[in-house]
Amino acid sequence: MPSERGKRPAARASAERRPLLSIAEERAAAQARQREARQLRRAELDRDDALLAAGRPLRVALVTVTAVHSVLTIGAIIWLDTLQTAAAVVSLVLFGLGLCLFPVALLRGAQRSRDAEMTMAGWFLLSGSAPSRVRLELVGATAVQTVLPLVAAAIHPFTRLAFGILVPTLGLAVCGLWGARYGRFPPPAEERFKR
Repeated sequence: MPSERGKRPAARASAERRPLLSIAEERAAAQARQREARQLRRAELDRDDALLAAGRPLRVALVTVTAVHSVLTIGAIIWLDTLQTAAAVVSLVLFGLGLCLFPVALLRGAQRSRDAEMTMAGWFLLSGSAPSRVRLELVGATAVQTVLPLVAAAIHPFTRLAFGILVPTLGLAVCGLWGARYGRFPPPAEERFKR
């Protein structure tokens, strides 16, 4: 009996020496480690010159097409009777182009997913798989393709400007195509565990 009493204070003393973290503190520490890992990955992607140059014609084409469509849409907001039909035709052409590119992006992504652990956010929104500049160009162009036609359709409801809301299909298709071809993704989990 006396030996048990002697052990209890020693056990208490060792428990008092190591700090006990609450669940919230452990979660906060894990989130801080994840944030730090994301920042390191983002910095690594931003320094990769080959990745910055990858798919440049595709990026330039999307930004250019978005700029042309935006100017035409703004012009149609101001001069509705004159430019409404032209804006609708351009919107439908860009939508058709997006419909053609989308299956290509899906097929390339399906092929790539055999060799890499892809996420939808990394594939289509380029989150964690592309440098910040590339992501700004592609996702920014898609955002402009989404917001501007919605504003135009809200200003002039029940007009041909409503066809503009179909244009983001092109932006998403190009983002998906870039992500499938050039995005940086980790190898599949089973390959990581083999190392």
